[in-house]
Amino acid sequence: LPLEFCRPPAQSLVETFQDKSELTEDMVRGMICSLFWQLAKHIPQSIQQGEIQSAQINLDMIRYQILQTMYRRIGVEFLARCSHMSKLFPEEWLQQINATYLRENENPADVTAIANAMFRAVDIWAGHLRVLSGHVAGEWPEARFNRLYSQVIQRLNLCGVL
Repeated sequence: LPLEFCRPPAQSLVETFQDKSELTEDMVRGMICSLFWQLAKHIPQSIQQGEIQSAQINLDMIRYQILQTMYRRIGVEFLARCSHMSKLFPEEWLQQINATYLRENENPADVTAIANAMFRAVDIWAGHLRVLSGHVAGEWPEARFNRLYSQVIQRLNLCGVL
């Protein structure tokens, strides 16, 4: 006789792949530190030195961090069902991911285009981290973020990059 398998009740992707680790203030603080580190060190250094490949990799790293943050926001294990992102994420988030890439008419070897994509990505990442900070009753360091962001923009402007 063939074996009969019982099928559990259907669950949503979020229920099936739920991230069971607790979201803590320390975890969010670590994510914020990663954002600040990218903004303070990696972005200006790779851009100022004209290190195109380094800048491109830094942009990829920021995009990766954005995805981690998005998964965390919906409570799904990171990269679970990454082939179903359109079912996991709202359309607005999918558009945000698209905005982290170079635009169609931009040259991938153009350091200014890469810098602009990085700043779009940083804005998106910061927006998601603001929300996560609110979930754990932590404070988003708005003044520090704005000051650092302005300093990096000013530094790159002085170099003629932006």
